[in-house]
Amino acid sequence: MTQTDPNNPLEIIFVPARTNPPLGTIVLLHGWGANNQDLGDLVPYFKLPEYQFLFPNGIFDHEYNETGKMWYSFTGAAQLNSYR
Repeated sequence: MTQTDPNNPLEIIFVPARTNPPLGTIVLLHGWGANNQDLGDLVPYFKLPEYQFLFPNGIFDHEYNETGKMWYSFTGAAQLNSYR
């Protein structure tokens, strides 16, 4: 399930826990050039059905990969400053 909020720049995949309330929240960040879609298939391997999972997407488009995202840029701070 993907949830977006117009006041929040992050696109987040949310995987709910099988229990209510969940025992906790696990947040996974993708690597440089990947995106949050890469992480969803990992949930069963954790074997933690009582935890909810959040997979946010990086805030920048990747410089060399059309579908990739990134949390920071190697091209300098100008891109970060323009985002604020």
